[in-house]
Amino acid sequence: MRKISKHLLGLFLCALFCSCALVMPVNAGNSYGIDADAPCEGQEDVIEYSGKEETYEVKVTGIYDVTACGGQGGTGLGYSSNKDMSTVSPDTAGSYGSKTQSRIFLKEGTKLTVHVGSVGGTGHLGHHYGESVTGGSGGWSDGERGGSIHNFDSDNKNKDCSIATGGGGGSSYLLYEGKKILSAAGGGSATMTLKRHELRTQYGASGGGSSLIENAGDLTWMTDDVKVMESGKNKGNGKIIFKLVRPRIGMELHQDHDDWTKDEVTVRAEITSTGEGVPDDCYFWEYEPKEDADDAETEGAPLGEWTGEDSITVHANGTVTCKVRDVNENEEEAVLKVTNIDRKGPRISAEFEPDDWTMDPVTLTIKASDEDGCGLADEGYLWSDDTEILPDDEGDYELQWNSVTSKIYEENASVTVAVRDKLGNRTEKTIRITNIDRTAPTV
Repeated sequence: MRKISKHLLGLFLCALFCSCALVMPVNAGNSYGIDADAPCEGQEDVIEYSGKEETYEVKVTGIYDVTACGGQGGTGLGYSSNKDMSTVSPDTAGSYGSKTQSRIFLKEGTKLTVHVGSVGGTGHLGHHYGESVTGGSGGWSDGERGGSIHNFDSDNKNKDCSIATGGGGGSSYLLYEGKKILSAAGGGSATMTLKRHELRTQYGASGGGSSLIENAGDLTWMTDDVKVMESGKNKGNGKIIFKLVRPRIGMELHQDHDDWTKDEVTVRAEITSTGEGVPDDCYFWEYEPKEDADDAETEGAPLGEWTGEDSITVHANGTVTCKVRDVNENEEEAVLKVTNIDRKGPRISAEFEPDDWTMDPVTLTIKASDEDGCGLADEGYLWSDDTEILPDDEGDYELQWNSVTSKIYEENASVTVAVRDKLGNRTEKTIRITNIDRTAPTV
C-alpha cells in the first residue's frame, strides 16, 4: 500500500500558504483554479515499500527534490559450529541502502513509475555438520538473493566459505516513459564466514546511488548530476520522496480545431499552474506565418507586448509562440504550429503518350497532387470538353465532377482541366496537344 507522510506542522503551513495563494491578481474573465489538495512549497510526498509497482502523478508544476532510498541488506543469522546448536553466534544486520537525490522540474500531470525496494531476506540458520544453509531472498525490486552452502565438509578445516547470508537490499528507482532516471542501490547482505572453524562476520558493501540524467525524455534537470549521493544511509525498507521546492508557472497552448479548414484558427493559452500568482498582463504573443502564407493577419491578442488576452486568431498556417509569467517574473513558454489551414488548390501537370511526333491518337494524363493540403477529392476532375468551366461562384458542377484522369485525343486540341481538393480549393490548367501530324509535306 502506498503511504503519504504528512506532518501536522507541514499541513498547517500548507493550508496557510494555499489560503493566501487564493488571493491573487487575475485577468478578468479568466479562471485560474487552484487544487486544494495540491502540494504546497516544502511539502513532501513519501512513497514507501508496497511490494509492487506504483505510479506517482505530479499535482502541481514546480521544482522538486526527488530522493530515492535503497532497501537495507538482509540479516545474516547466527551460526552454530556444534551439532547440538549450543553455541550460536549473534545475528548480524545487513548494510544500509543508499540515498540519491536530484532536483527536477516536473509539470502537472506528469506520471512517473515508482519501484521501492525492500529489506533483503534473512538467511536461514544451520550448522556445518552436513546440514544445508540457505541464503535469504533478495529485497523486492532488483535485490539479489544471498549465497548459500550445502553439505559442508567438516574435515576440510582450512576451507573458507560463506554459510549464512542475508539477501541484498532492493533498489529504489524512478521510471519515466519506461526509462530509468533516478536510482538508489540496496545495501549488501550480512555474511557469516567460517574460517578454519572460527566464525567471523562480514558486512556487504553499502548501497551506492546513481542519477541517470541522460535519456530523461522531456524532463528538465535542475542539476548537472546527482545533488546528494550517500552510501549506507537508509535503514529498513526503501522509499521515494518528492519534495516541492518551489511551484512554477505552467501553460499549454490549444487550437480550437485541428481538422482541415479554409477559415482562421484560434489558439488559446491555458494556465495549468499559477506558481505564486499571475499579474493581469501575463501573456506575451508572437506569430511567424509560413513564407507562402496568403494572409498573415491576426486577431485578438496584440503581438510583441505583455497583455491580458489569452487567445490569438491566425488566418494562415504558421508558428504561434506564447510566454506566460507569474508575479515573480518566472516565465514559461509554449509553441504551437498551425498547419491545418488550406486555401490552395492542387498542383497539376500533364503527360502525353506518345510525347513525340505521331500520326496516332495521343493519350493525355493529368497528374495532380495536394501533398501539403487536405488531399484530392474523390471526384475531383473537370474537363472543358465535357462541360463549360465557370468560376467558383457560378454554376453547379456536382454532376460534372468525376474521377477521370486521362483521355484519348484523335486530333490536336486545347483542353482546360480543373482539379479540386476535399475543401473545394481548385486549380485550372489549359493544355494543348500539338504533336499529331497527318499532313503530307508540300512539294
